[in-house]
Amino acid sequence: MRKYLYRLFSMPLMAVGLLFFAAASGIATFVEDIYGTPAAKAAIYNALWFEILLSYLTISLILNVFRYKLYTFSKIPVFLFHISFVVIMIGAALTRYVGIDGMMHIREGKMTNIIQSTDQFFKVGFDNGKDYASYEEKVRISALSQQDLNTRVRSEGQEYHFKTTYFEHGVAPLVTEVSNGAAYLDVMMSFGGSPVNLIVREGEVIVYNSLRIGFKPDYPVDFEIMIQDGNLFLTANRAFDKKNMFGQGDEELAANQLHAGNFMQLYQFSSVSMVIRAFYPSAKVSYAYQESAGKNKTDALLLSIEVNGDTYETWFTYGGQFNSYKKEILLHGQKLDVSFGPTYYELPFFVYLDDFIIHRYPASESPSSFDSHVSVMANETQKLFDYHIYMNHVLHYEGWRFFQSSYDEDELGSILSVTNDEWGIRITYLGYILLALTMILSLFWKGTSFRAALRKLSATRSSSIPGSVLVFLMMMMIPVLAQAEEKPDAGKLEVYDSMSDIVTIDPQGRIKPLNTLFYEVSRKVIGKGSYDGMPAYEFVPDVMFFPEKYYYQRMITIEPHLAEELFGEKLKAISVNDLLSATESGTRYLLRDRVNEAFKKAPADRSIFDSEIIKLDERANILIMLQQGEFLKVFPDIHDPHRDWYNSSMVNPAKGMDSIFIRTAIPLLFESIASGNYEQSKMIIQGIKDFQRKYAAEILPSQGQLDFEIRYERWNLFSKLALFYGMMSLLSLIFIALSMFIKSGIWRHLLVALRYAGWGLFLIQGIGLGIRWYISGHAPFSNGYEAMLYVSWIGLLIGLILSYRNHLLLFAGGVFAAAPLLVAHLNLMSPELTNLVPVLKSYWLTIHVATITTSYAVFGFIAMVAFLNLIIMAFFKPRSNRFDAVVDEFTTLNSVLLPIALFLITIGCFLGGVWANESWGTYWSWDPKETWCLVSILVYSFIAHMHHIKGLHTRYYQNLFLFLAFSVILMTYFGVNYFLGGMHSYGKGAAFDFSPGLWAFFIFLLLISILGYYRENASSES
Repeated sequence: MRKYLYRLFSMPLMAVGLLFFAAASGIATFVEDIYGTPAAKAAIYNALWFEILLSYLTISLILNVFRYKLYTFSKIPVFLFHISFVVIMIGAALTRYVGIDGMMHIREGKMTNIIQSTDQFFKVGFDNGKDYASYEEKVRISALSQQDLNTRVRSEGQEYHFKTTYFEHGVAPLVTEVSNGAAYLDVMMSFGGSPVNLIVREGEVIVYNSLRIGFKPDYPVDFEIMIQDGNLFLTANRAFDKKNMFGQGDEELAANQLHAGNFMQLYQFSSVSMVIRAFYPSAKVSYAYQESAGKNKTDALLLSIEVNGDTYETWFTYGGQFNSYKKEILLHGQKLDVSFGPTYYELPFFVYLDDFIIHRYPASESPSSFDSHVSVMANETQKLFDYHIYMNHVLHYEGWRFFQSSYDEDELGSILSVTNDEWGIRITYLGYILLALTMILSLFWKGTSFRAALRKLSATRSSSIPGSVLVFLMMMMIPVLAQAEEKPDAGKLEVYDSMSDIVTIDPQGRIKPLNTLFYEVSRKVIGKGSYDGMPAYEFVPDVMFFPEKYYYQRMITIEPHLAEELFGEKLKAISVNDLLSATESGTRYLLRDRVNEAFKKAPADRSIFDSEIIKLDERANILIMLQQGEFLKVFPDIHDPHRDWYNSSMVNPAKGMDSIFIRTAIPLLFESIASGNYEQSKMIIQGIKDFQRKYAAEILPSQGQLDFEIRYERWNLFSKLALFYGMMSLLSLIFIALSMFIKSGIWRHLLVALRYAGWGLFLIQGIGLGIRWYISGHAPFSNGYEAMLYVSWIGLLIGLILSYRNHLLLFAGGVFAAAPLLVAHLNLMSPELTNLVPVLKSYWLTIHVATITTSYAVFGFIAMVAFLNLIIMAFFKPRSNRFDAVVDEFTTLNSVLLPIALFLITIGCFLGGVWANESWGTYWSWDPKETWCLVSILVYSFIAHMHHIKGLHTRYYQNLFLFLAFSVILMTYFGVNYFLGGMHSYGKGAAFDFSPGLWAFFIFLLLISILGYYRENASSES
């Protein structure tokens, strides 16, 4: 029995299971992006086969612990490490099957003890007039699981067969009149949130916000709609209002009387607003995508009810959060209450919303934080305590946890995420802690494979590599040429320089010097921080004050294929003149019609061409706004600087001399610079600075922050460091190559000096990161650009440390330090300093992101070393033991680095789970970012255990897999941000296309892999 169990749960099968689990999780993120979250959960995450797979992996893990006797004293850290995953799985199972996850909606001045589930349920009640029975079943209906509901329920001796036969996402009702159809009403209802468009069949009763609204029902209801001879009549058991669309002349209609109604008239019945839009005496209903529907789109579900050989079909709108409703249907003398939506939980206490506040950044609509001031009540009169709920600040009471999730559009109501998962969280956190401790312990315990690899690395040290390898690598280095600069006259330069520390405010509420704005404009319009030899702080003001000089200059960046489509030739830049042409009726803007067409489409429906047209239009408009002075919002509101700031052309609340100064300062500045009166220009600039200090001193950055930010932008430090790192790598190759052919101690000394230079560059980059932290006010981990800077820094550190073993690793460290910096400055990411979104205002930002990005850096360095090994294997036939020594040393080095990187990414991923639990109320939600982080862990775990699989334990496969696996890290870091959505979209950048050069690189990698395979096998056979 044991033999068969070990075969079924063998290490190779478990490894295959890990890869299958990783593949399924990765595929699910694309399913979610295309079909929505319910589809991904229904088809994969919550599917039975997925649960079986997780159970199989857990059992395999336990059995293999005993099979390989990991419980022995020498392997205690490895034993505890694997057991920690079992503990985490137990915690996850408790969360999944026992924990409660829901939402609470409260309006200001109101209290509630009701939460609604985030899961959707099918619910049916049977009412025969005497007794009431109910049935409830969780459903995950989506475009990929249209027939998720297929259940039979018995009541009063009759069997009811409920089945969903159709589901479609983002559709609108389509009513077609037919001769043998049923009678339908098209009704729009609203209670609080967005309106709901319902198609009501004759005889049906809609229960909406506890009000029973029926279309010719067979029994009394709260509000009855009737059609007689094509005319609309209404009656209700209480008075209701006939509302005037313009807010005047409302009419109250008496209760229990029949009133003539009007189509397209707004009626207010209790708290429900209703418009009866149309009547169809004989029609057939379907739901389909309609471009003209606009926002009136929903998810539509067709339910079939079979009883005693009869079939009844009715439509439901599905998936709404706070607008769920049910239908009452009379079938064979029994009333059925049918609904799809959340289920409800009643808390043993109440929550009262005293006040909901959105704090915004100065002069901006961008939120800084969301705050709910609540009181926890034992009952309607007895207050227990007050509490302040905001992002990353949780209310925890009697096992229930409340998190700030969202809010109502009118900002008078709060939506709280609510969970009850005490044991699931405790056991999962126990697994996290055990995992972290054993990871650290395994690095120092003598009996682990990590220590064995470390001993092997110490014993196998090569001092040199074949010179031909170095020549090959040097040929791959690309030289970079510097550009000459040309300056305008000195007087004007002084004026432009003095403008640099005037403060302005951007639409997101960040206060910054004009110097930063100039660089942002330059990067947006021309793709870099200088033009024609002039840095942005000189060039951008020159465009602003002397637009005629630049009217014909081609400075607006454009994609060559887009230029060919618009102008018939491939251009990299165009001028304002290229976009404007004179006609008899005036000036014609070339992009107008194309931009209008692009904006008519939904973002998901826009082509690459549409997106590029929109970006080009944005660049052109930035130049126009710049020339009109619209960017110079430098005058704070004299009554409250937190409000909007003004330029000279805007209406402002200032009076007297302040008003005159605001209106005239910028025009006079334009005039003085144009006339060459630079002394007057400087006086006006100083006046603007004094005005800002007078009225906005409380929110202005310190002069030190302004000075550092100006220097930071002008130094362009990180872009220059990429060049220095490239030079360091090239020089290291040259010195190593020369040491192979010219025997002299000078090369070793030069390499040592180069390493010291590398440490100097490392220090400079660290100072640059510190400056960015200082001027932004938060740790430099808030977006993709900043993470690339950190990855580069850590990659260099690893290369410098390991270069003491082999000088070639100095080359690898330099290349890996340069690559992220180059990627960060290829217009794929925004280098702009930004305010933090509310969720990132947490100490977890530094802890989690620093850990996870450090792991990315180590994985990248591993891939770099593996790539060097593959090149050696592919292109250089071994002639001496030096070849094998280098490959063996680098392979062993990766065996040492792999567990470190794997530990870091695992700890970082779980730290992210803790942060998510503190912010959103759940430590795991299958968000694309966290899912791909898990995929990365699974893939590298497979590689770490690959030596147990026959045929895959060779050094060739280890290097190949370690190199290819880095693509999963790239997907985790880049792909999720650029191709998928999710909660981590604050790190997103602009999308990019696969260029021919990238395809050529893929072909080169394929060539290396094939050649390396054959040459390595030939070497093994010989």
